[in-house]
Parts: sequence; C-alpha cells; structure tokens
Amino acid sequence: MVLCLVSFVACGGGDVPRPAGGTFFYVTFDERHGLEGGELVRLLDFDIGSIEEVELFGGRVRTKVVLSEEALSNLTEATTFAVDSGDTGLFLETYVLDADASRLAQGDTVAGVDSSLELAARRAAAAASGFLGAGASAEWWEKGAELASEMRKELDAVDWKKEEQSLKEQWARTVETLDKATDEGIEEARASVASLVRALERSGYPDEAKKLQRRFEELRKEDESR
Repeated sequence: MVLCLVSFVACGGGDVPRPAGGTFFYVTFDERHGLEGGELVRLLDFDIGSIEEVELFGGRVRTKVVLSEEALSNLTEATTFAVDSGDTGLFLETYVLDADASRLAQGDTVAGVDSSLELAARRAAAAASGFLGAGASAEWWEKGAELASEMRKELDAVDWKKEEQSLKEQWARTVETLDKATDEGIEEARASVASLVRALERSGYPDEAKKLQRRFEELRKEDESR
C-alpha cells in the first residue's frame, strides 16, 4: 500500500482534481472552517480531488469529496483530513494514518480533525498502536523510538491553547520518557503513555484516548497469556 501511494503521487495522480462523475466519500467536522465547496483536496502536495458540497448533517458539518477512483484506492479507513490554507485559499490536507488498513470505499464517511491538537492526537495514537503491542525486544525499542519521534514533531507543530498547557507538559514528559526507555524501562514508558491517555480524555479527546486504552487492554491480555 505504501509503494502504491508513493507511485500514485509520483506519477502525477493529482493532474485532474475535479473528475467528472468521479467517486466520492464524506468528511465530517465539528466546525465549517470557512468551507463553501470547490476547495481542493491534497495529498503530499498533489491535488487529488475537490469538495463538491458542504452541508449540515447529523449535527455536524459534512463535506462531499469527489476524486478519481485511482485516488480513492490509495486512501484507507484510517485516513483523516484537516482544513489548511495556502496561496490558492483553503484546501483539505489528507493524512493516511495507516496505509495498511482497509481501503476507503465510495460513499464512506470519515471524521476530519478540527484543530492541530486533534490531528496530533490521532497521529500519535496511530504510531502508539505498534509500540504498545510490541514486547520487550528490539522491536519494542524501535517502535518506542518511532513514537517518540512522531510525538516530538507534533509537540512543536500544535498551536497549544492556554488551557491546554498541562496536556502539552504531559505530552513532553511522555516523549522524554520514551526517549530514555530501554528494554528495562518498558513499564515506565507504558505508564507514561497511559497518563497521556487520561490527559487526552480530560482535555476533550475521548475517542483518541479510547483507541490507546484499547491497545493497553490487548497488551495486558498478551502479557497474561505468556
């Protein structure tokens, strides 16, 4: 899937951002973010589609994204979108959080993110799933290092609000713990990530907290079976 994704954008997959009669899916947001319809959808700096319409649906803002069948085949159910802006105005940036997840199908609905912190939380959760499922081995160390690297980038990228400073500090402590962890420090690192789960929940990101918590429960079952 990763090779296919790279090949798609490298071969100019975004040359036709508004395909007539193209396939479609929906992206929902809590806020409108100034979207009116007609905005482009981008993946790795390539235009892969556009927003056909914006409407209120089920108490949320729902956008209908139209793109080619080839472009859709490179997206998975573990994909999210964020509203961004550039020289041409607003656009949707695409983030494929897990390229090996099930393929996104026509008519599916995926949840977009409404803030840089929400995006950071979802990306960290995706990276953490591999880390939490690894045992005391070189694989665990490698996944822990990958998670720390990903979370460090997000720490610097998030536009932290004043009321989110405690969450920012917890995030930073988790990165530091992961950086220092070795095979002997697995439990400390897991405890730190667990603390971050609780902090995310308190800060209004229960969905991401639940994802991480589910991984902990799976991990405990694996430990008990050994």
